[in-house]
Amino acid sequence: MSIFRDPYVVRWLLQNTESGNIIWQRKESGTFFIDFNEGKTRVQVMIGTAIRPPRVYVKFTSPGLGEVYAQEPFSAPFRRKYESEGDEEFAKNIKHLLEAASNQHAQRQLKEMENEEERKQAIYRRLLGGG
Repeated sequence: MSIFRDPYVVRWLLQNTESGNIIWQRKESGTFFIDFNEGKTRVQVMIGTAIRPPRVYVKFTSPGLGEVYAQEPFSAPFRRKYESEGDEEFAKNIKHLLEAASNQHAQRQLKEMENEEERKQAIYRRLLGGG
């Protein structure tokens, strides 16, 4: 397992999530994931929250290559929240990425629920001879 803090990768994921180019799926565990498949290359990206200490992480997994993590930096006790402005910016972006993935999933679920309700109403109208 490797840990890195590449702000460009997290920023790229965030920008592509916000523009709708990346569609996140939700696992039962509450994490969000996306699979990138190009030819023989497969990379799964997961985002979630670690329990202890509570912080956001992004995990990149590829068969044969293992796992790489990007995670919110530790906050410094009795001082500013993070050691540097770079750490603070990285933490802000990784938290925003989790929020964007969560919002995207919630909006999709709401739309699915609305579509299901519309289908039910259409069936009821047909049964009653009104449509």
